[in-house]
Amino acid sequence: MTETMYYTPCHFERRADTSIYSVISSEAQRVEKSWVLKKWQIRAFLANEVSLTNKDIKDDKQTMIINKAILHILDFNSGMCIISQKELDFSDITIYEYLEKHLEHIKSDLNQKSGAFASGSSFFVQLDKYLAEQGSFMELSVFIGNILYEQIARSDKAVPTDLLVVDFSDNGTRYLALLLLTSKIAYTHQVSTSDGSIHNEIIKHHAILPNTTQKVDSYALVRCDNFAIGFVDKKRIINGQETYLLPEILLQCTST
Repeated sequence: MTETMYYTPCHFERRADTSIYSVISSEAQRVEKSWVLKKWQIRAFLANEVSLTNKDIKDDKQTMIINKAILHILDFNSGMCIISQKELDFSDITIYEYLEKHLEHIKSDLNQKSGAFASGSSFFVQLDKYLAEQGSFMELSVFIGNILYEQIARSDKAVPTDLLVVDFSDNGTRYLALLLLTSKIAYTHQVSTSDGSIHNEIIKHHAILPNTTQKVDSYALVRCDNFAIGFVDKKRIINGQETYLLPEILLQCTST
């Protein structure tokens, strides 16, 4: 039987730079464990739309926690690298769930190749600075976005791509994930009004992201404790040569 957790009166305290919230009651000290709650769950709970149960509230060592994420647009149709100046907002359940599902897929991907940073890897230098709090998440993501944009622009097929950079933890282990989301073309309907009448049209969308059930073609996953690398990538023709963009150019790592 699932036990419903009621906290009245209570408030929620967010840990700095994480998506973890502790449940604080005026009748007790801070709970011994810091429960993982997503912002939408708290908002719905306080609005009496849902009750929190043991199924919803998990120990932070037993669940995935997305700390930071940002999306940059590598738009080769317009010839622009659109760098976001803000991180993604996890108060939107749609954003959090989209990231969470893709991260779960790549974490369990059996087709992953493994690698280790080569001596002198510039990516490793930037990542190490970020983990040592000598550089920001934004700076790291811009470094990655600029390299990928420049290299893909030189390839034989410069397909519009969105870059997701995610700092997250899973079962207590911290990771940095890079996901290259190739934009798809899709069709949908559009309702228009003219001359006082309604008519339905079919329109084309040029920047549709992969569904949460679809595999990501190219990604890299770096453990932040031992710098072990997992990745999936496809060969591209860059400057006339067949190249694996992620391991050979961006990460500068071995491949096994």
